[in-house]
Amino acid sequence: MVNLPAEFDDVKKVVLDSKCSAYLEIDVSGTLVDWGGDCCRYGLDRLEVKCSVVAQVPFLEGLLESGDSVLFLESLQFEKNTIANVYVLSNKGAVWVILLDATDQTEQKKQAQQKAYDAYLSQETALEVLRKGEDTLERGLSKEYRNMEGINLEDVLPVLNLAWFERQPEGGFVFCGKAPHWLVLLCPEALEPETCVDLGAKFIFLENFLHDAEVFWSDETANGRLKSGLWQETSTLGVEFLLEASALRVNSREVLLVEFVEDEARMALIQTAREKQLAYLRELQEQTKAVDALASEKALAEAASQAKSDFLASMSHEIRTPMNSVLGYTQILQTDRNLSDTQRRYLETVESSGHHLMSLINDILDLAKIEAGKEELNVERFDLYIFSIEMAGMFRLRCDEKQLDWRLTAPTEQLWVHGDERKLRQILINLLGNAVKFTDSGTIEMFVETLGDDRFRFEVRDTGEGIPPDKHAEIFEPFKQEREGHRKGGTGLGLAISRNLVSLMGGDLEVLSGQGEGTRFFFTLSLVPDPPSGPVEASAHLNQRLAPGQSLRALVVDDGADNREILGMMLTHLG
Repeated sequence: MVNLPAEFDDVKKVVLDSKCSAYLEIDVSGTLVDWGGDCCRYGLDRLEVKCSVVAQVPFLEGLLESGDSVLFLESLQFEKNTIANVYVLSNKGAVWVILLDATDQTEQKKQAQQKAYDAYLSQETALEVLRKGEDTLERGLSKEYRNMEGINLEDVLPVLNLAWFERQPEGGFVFCGKAPHWLVLLCPEALEPETCVDLGAKFIFLENFLHDAEVFWSDETANGRLKSGLWQETSTLGVEFLLEASALRVNSREVLLVEFVEDEARMALIQTAREKQLAYLRELQEQTKAVDALASEKALAEAASQAKSDFLASMSHEIRTPMNSVLGYTQILQTDRNLSDTQRRYLETVESSGHHLMSLINDILDLAKIEAGKEELNVERFDLYIFSIEMAGMFRLRCDEKQLDWRLTAPTEQLWVHGDERKLRQILINLLGNAVKFTDSGTIEMFVETLGDDRFRFEVRDTGEGIPPDKHAEIFEPFKQEREGHRKGGTGLGLAISRNLVSLMGGDLEVLSGQGEGTRFFFTLSLVPDPPSGPVEASAHLNQRLAPGQSLRALVVDDGADNREILGMMLTHLG
């Protein structure tokens, strides 16, 4: 470092004797009086005397009125990567600004800073993620990157001391995002929304770099970044900032990044912060990949499940047809009066087992049809009074066989409604069948209650063992049974099918039960009243007998030869 003499009159001689120094002489009004030395080395060769020096050398603003006789400014970065120690000397109203070259002394420090900065630029930072993303900026910094906890780019940039400017077609730059502290001090006007700022005029050392940036942006094949090198700016408060600019293109937008760099320690902190952000981004990317993989696996599983359901639903006819033949021929064989008791018992076992197997097949096929989305409502007009009587007739006999009391509470006169009678019958058969199966003593009750507004409540009650409350949700899952259910037999599909059918009809199957308290299943459906236009002589649901001696001719039509033969033999047996 050059030692300055005590006498100010010798300053000019010292500067001129040094091949790498320069000086500026300024009067008390801030006007440039004279300059000399190697000013070109510092990009100050275009200075004009008798003009305001602050307008030409912005970093001097606020320093000319200092009362210090010697004020030392830390090393500044000038054009052409020249670093100099700067002194401001005052004497008798005149001010001397001395620029003494210190490149050799600070080269190691500068190289260390550059190395750390280049290491950062080699990383896939959040900015690079944006640059590579498809039209991310056009979507206003996508929600994925804007609102992500810890990775909000608008929050990251000021923390990393980066300011993001977008070049406008008409010239100038508009600041985007949140401002780092140094930009607030150096260029507060840039923070006004949609304000176009001439950065070349505001930051005098950017002027030449912006010319190079124009060339860079005009080359559509140019990749990466164009860097300005380090320079120093001082705010009106005297706070100094070492800055570096980078020109790059992000999704066809011309972007200028300006970064505040202080020293190796700060660079290390910045690098650590960026590495944490990168680690978070990579973790997010891995999580996104995992979610995508799970979604793909879920889609494959759903497709496989759908294929299974479609297959079972389509097999309905092929599976039921052979069982109908087995049951049909068994019933025909039972009409033979010459059978021994043992043979008759065997046939009864075959028939009972066949009916049980058919019931299991029907449950599986019904569930498959529901899961495949092929179950549809078949709405028609039916008499709820006759429907209730038929259900009572079906289950009163089964209750008598187990010595259970049977009770029915239902409409006492004709009540025609519009709904899916077959599905309603299937639901109540499942519920009543379970009630009889799991009740060893007591009462089975069925309720059909009119609530008004075309709504009807159906309920089945029993006095059986009951269901623990913690098992209420489980019993509606396919193939799930309580321990008592396993002992009594069945597939565990009845309640699952019933709940799905009730839901299809616009209701919700619910249960109230406790251990040893019996069970209540109930649901509410909307069944629109639909009375007949005239008197109804006989319901289609009631059997009508022929008059004595009346003959009847029957036509059997079926696409299966076995079915035609079975039906023909049954009709022949009936005469």
